[in-house]
Amino acid sequence: MILLKKEDIEISAFLTATLAWGQRPVILKNARQLMARMDDAPYDFVIHSNKQERLKVDIFVHRTFNRTDCQFFMSSFKYIYIHYGGQEDSFFPLNEQIPVKEAIIRFRQVFLALPHPRRTEKHISDPGRNSASKRINMLMRII
Repeated sequence: MILLKKEDIEISAFLTATLAWGQRPVILKNARQLMARMDDAPYDFVIHSNKQERLKVDIFVHRTFNRTDCQFFMSSFKYIYIHYGGQEDSFFPLNEQIPVKEAIIRFRQVFLALPHPRRTEKHISDPGRNSASKRINMLMRII
């Protein structure tokens, strides 16, 4: 039995939720492929990989999610884990009790805080613009 760190679960869940459009078998196949490119240790990969090691995810593509998006996601995850201690704390810092919509808006702001290509924003829904944010809500059931 493989025991995963909470951080591994958060990162893999977020990436899988981001890829969750299209046919289920393809989504799962591509999510597994992306995890394998990170040596099935996404947290360690995000925190410790160097530029050369990150080339392993450069060729990953799922529909409109491509290398540019993947590279930004890796940088953003690292930023969140270093500055917020994890995804959960970037949604609900200090265990604040706020409405889910506000938590998602906050998370989106944190996730997109680093300089990024505008095209990458489409992968992080914005309930502030009336998005249902189904994939992020799916993620929040896990973290």
